[in-house]
Amino acid sequence: MSYMAIVTKETMNLKPINWLHVKAIVRNLKRRILKATRGSNLKKVRSLKKLLIKSYSSFLLKVYSTFKDNKVRIISTFKEDIRSIIRRYRSGLIELLIVKLNKVIFDWVNNNPIFGLDILKALDNWIFGKLFKVAKRRHPKKTKGWCYRKYFGKFNPNRQDKSIFGNKETGSYVIKCRWLKNSNALKVFRRNKLELI
Repeated sequence: MSYMAIVTKETMNLKPINWLHVKAIVRNLKRRILKATRGSNLKKVRSLKKLLIKSYSSFLLKVYSTFKDNKVRIISTFKEDIRSIIRRYRSGLIELLIVKLNKVIFDWVNNNPIFGLDILKALDNWIFGKLFKVAKRRHPKKTKGWCYRKYFGKFNPNRQDKSIFGNKETGSYVIKCRWLKNSNALKVFRRNKLELI
């Protein structure tokens, strides 16, 4: 019997999966297989291996590990895109850096709705660190406080966030990933005609 017929959206949402219990079941099966191989009981080893292959817990762990690997890969490619943009535009016009970063952030959050707010907040903090290094690199003789006051501030009037990277002369700023998680925020950005070229 195929598990694809059993695992549907409805069946997966009936109750949350206890991952500790699932891992314990698979671990116990592996221990039993190891014990049977040490005792050279080939018939029992064969039957336990079949049980491990057909077990629902083993299937769930395979799906979980694949999903986790994909999430890590997606986040690492996003970080590499941000790094390459910062490397390319860090010493040029701030306006160009802001536009390029906004385009990448906007596209990535729209194309990857699977990530929760906790991951998006962590990415925002990571981007903040990178942009703070850009500010410090542009003015190596100035203090950190001076760099923070020059490039960071409360650019978005709808947010109480004071750690937004932007250009105080033009008022443009880098959007945060967690703002785009909400569909209403997307409408606001489209209404304001944010340049994402």
